[in-house]
Amino acid sequence: MDTALQINIKSLTFPDQAGAALKNIALTVKKGEFIAVTGASGAGKSLLLHTLTGAAMKYEGGLLDGSVTLMGKDIMELPLAAICQYLGYMFQEPQNQIVSVTVEAEVAFGLANLGYSREEIASRSKEALSFAGLQGLENRKTTSLSGGQAQRLVFAGVLALSTPVLVLDQPGAELDRQGKLKLYALIRKIHREKGVTVIVAADHGLNLADFADRVLVLEKGTLKKVYRGRDYPSPPLPLPARRPAVKTAETVLSLENVSYVYRGGILGCEEITFQVRRGEFLAIMGVNGSGKTTLLKLMEGLLLPTRGKIEVFGKAMTKKSAFALRAKIGFLFQNPDLQIFADTVKKEAAFALKNLPLKEAEKTAKVEKILKKVGLAAYGDCHPQCLSRGQRQKLAAASALIHDPEIIIADEPTAGLQEEDCRLVMDLLADFRADGGTVILVSHDPGAVLAYADRILLLDRQRLSADYEQRDFETVAASLWQGGEEERHEHEDEHEEKAV
Repeated sequence: MDTALQINIKSLTFPDQAGAALKNIALTVKKGEFIAVTGASGAGKSLLLHTLTGAAMKYEGGLLDGSVTLMGKDIMELPLAAICQYLGYMFQEPQNQIVSVTVEAEVAFGLANLGYSREEIASRSKEALSFAGLQGLENRKTTSLSGGQAQRLVFAGVLALSTPVLVLDQPGAELDRQGKLKLYALIRKIHREKGVTVIVAADHGLNLADFADRVLVLEKGTLKKVYRGRDYPSPPLPLPARRPAVKTAETVLSLENVSYVYRGGILGCEEITFQVRRGEFLAIMGVNGSGKTTLLKLMEGLLLPTRGKIEVFGKAMTKKSAFALRAKIGFLFQNPDLQIFADTVKKEAAFALKNLPLKEAEKTAKVEKILKKVGLAAYGDCHPQCLSRGQRQKLAAASALIHDPEIIIADEPTAGLQEEDCRLVMDLLADFRADGGTVILVSHDPGAVLAYADRILLLDRQRLSADYEQRDFETVAASLWQGGEEERHEHEDEHEEKAV
């Protein structure tokens, strides 16, 4: 079998960092192989993929001692246009890769830059969009897409190039369980039917033995172990709830017949009614497009209901009251980069303490304690953008928890994390709850939900379709792991952004 990639990384270093970011990685990838890369946050998964494309050296300032050859050619000697003919790449964060205004234009962008004819561009774009399940959205603005749709759009753009090698960085990180399973089924189909070589930094919670020929385990920038795909251990099953329900009779959040309609008549959610008790660990689930994003923004006070009423701590959520009420709530966004802005890890963690009546020594002690708890104590003086995606998510969690809020609203906090880091973030939320806090978790991760939550709300077609207590979990677990109902396109478009 011919070689697709020959990897010999003695070391990859950066001028402003001590030590090697990658080291001692030697590997031959044969044409038609399916290679999965796994490891904890900060292990070097994304950086390894960037090195295979040449981006780590050409655009990020990395100094490579060693070599990477792609289809027999030195990656450092190949211009970008030539690399794009051999290798299609998908970033972990799709928003960092989308450059066009509409869905159709985004898929066509790479083909146009490679000089394909208008007819060929149209044909390939149509096929790729259909394959990715985005047909009918050709004229949709890319800024209006959900995270899952954006991820599938980037995948479609990569597919349209028809390259012999695909390099994918956690391609299902922002998809619901069913969407993730479908995407990996598509990747496996392309791999098997077209003989495409696939190298993927794998999403957590999937059985890599189902599709990978080999699994690489990275640890601290080096290749720790290589498994044959069939020998790689299956992901752990969900653990039983670790703590009994500790909710009280006090209602901290109440929604009564809440509906929201975006400009243009786009329905965000409809007739939602539920209450959250103090001390509860509530999970909200539903396929992409079921209304979770709208509901989350309503609870945060970023949107106000078109109809119905929301109360937080017994006070109505209004434009006037929203700011004061949000001071009691900690927010953990799906994309940590949307809430990280300071120039060091310490400053980021300390920002929420800025206006609290604490002495500087007390603030310093709280920062040191929370950074140690999330495993970032050694990175205090680093710029947050030097951290991996998983480490940035842990920093965002630290920032949300440090000012001792009464409620934490977490949107997909385990997206893009490996098993160990998922447990760390979820344990932080569980500890917060055990200390009397209330957690509202929006998640596609059935393992995390079944292990930590004591109540699940299920959304379907913008409505609340089910409300499960912990005693019901055993009967619904299989359905959650299989992905629930059929995935639907989101109805939340560009009007959402304007409305906020």
